[in-house]
Amino acid sequence: MATFLEDTGLMNDSQHGFRKSRSCLTQLLVHYEKVLTSLENNKDVDVVYLDIAKAFDKVDHGILLHKLRRMGITGELGRWL
Repeated sequence: MATFLEDTGLMNDSQHGFRKSRSCLTQLLVHYEKVLTSLENNKDVDVVYLDIAKAFDKVDHGILLHKLRRMGITGELGRWL
């Protein structure tokens, strides 16, 4: 599924988890660079960190499956999900 989303350009470039050559560390480095650049340009920076470890426990699975279908995840994979 990740390959499909990558190949079709549907994966947000800000997504680092579950992507080849990306990790929590690469996401942190990108974020850190944006903060430093903003501060160097005398811009204000606000950051909010959230712990969403249990996010999928609260996701409406019907809505999630609908969004996956709209993105083209159908057929056997769609049914399996």
